[in-house]
Amino acid sequence: MSVKKIFAGILIFTMILMVGCSSGGGETADVTEDADTTADVKENAETTVLRLAIPDGPDGFMSNAVQEFADELYERTDGQYSIEIGWSGAFGSVAEYFDLVKDGVVDFGFFLPTVTPGVFPLCSIMDLPWYFPDAEISSTALMTLYEEGYLNDSELEAVQILFLNTGDGANIYSVKENCTTLADFEGQRIVAIGDMMISTAEALNMSPSFYEHSEHYSVFQKNVMDANFSPWDGIITYNLQEVLNSCLETKISSSITGLMMNKDVFESMPEEVQQIIYKLSDEVLIPRTLESRASISEESRQAFIDAGGTVSEVSDEDLAAMNEALAPLWDSWLEEMGEDGKAAVEAMYQIMLDQGVENPAVGYTP
Repeated sequence: MSVKKIFAGILIFTMILMVGCSSGGGETADVTEDADTTADVKENAETTVLRLAIPDGPDGFMSNAVQEFADELYERTDGQYSIEIGWSGAFGSVAEYFDLVKDGVVDFGFFLPTVTPGVFPLCSIMDLPWYFPDAEISSTALMTLYEEGYLNDSELEAVQILFLNTGDGANIYSVKENCTTLADFEGQRIVAIGDMMISTAEALNMSPSFYEHSEHYSVFQKNVMDANFSPWDGIITYNLQEVLNSCLETKISSSITGLMMNKDVFESMPEEVQQIIYKLSDEVLIPRTLESRASISEESRQAFIDAGGTVSEVSDEDLAAMNEALAPLWDSWLEEMGEDGKAAVEAMYQIMLDQGVENPAVGYTP
């Protein structure tokens, strides 16, 4: 299946594609009248400047998509709307983005529900130790779940979700050399994002702590932390191939990401501008993010190897140990989420089987 075919439907299920207009506290400036446009907008209109918060720099997996989205919005509205991008957390911590967007401090924000525990409880299903061999499989599973109504967290109604996405599963990396088994990582101080990933690291006898993405390089370089729990696309983005030396390719768990928008700004936009954002989500945000994610993951893995890093597969013995160690995480999550959680997990398991993943979960079978 092509990327376009798989993700053409994402718009339909992500409550997506919203749009709105904005006052959102933006600044205004005069613009020229000769820009191309696909909207019925005024010539010589003032530009409304919208602010977009993102934790990554210009080289992040979603950064090209975000920049193209901003450029195209300006062009297609004949300069009525411009986006100021706050790269590398310039507008705040990623853990603050939901509140910043909801409260109108910024107009758009990178969506990462795993850093706001308890706010989107059912969205945490992706943080469970599923086996995600690649982003196409995990994102298709996510979108299917969303389309079928399993991710019905009420707080999602507080913002407009432009699109959702997720990556391949996370691996375990270390600054130490020749770490090839779980036993080699035991006791290491590991960077982990979100409650479930922290619990996973603890269950595997590691000592987890949370750090902002922008701090990852320095905590390894300064020996503050020993290890990292991350998908491949999180390595080259922060040049971590320069400070990490070993990888155990576990490919478990993944975090939902995406782009959200302030609801009031969305609802105040003219209908023709809303339609432009619909199209940009479909034509730019979704396909560019998936393409970039796949490309960066491949480049990242190769850059890690080229820098002298070693990559090891999980042995049958370690997989059995992981199944035993991580089973309580599933039991706890299912108990907390009740019938909605059970239905979502069973659906997710079947979706993964349907995509050809032989053993979709580590520590759980229906």
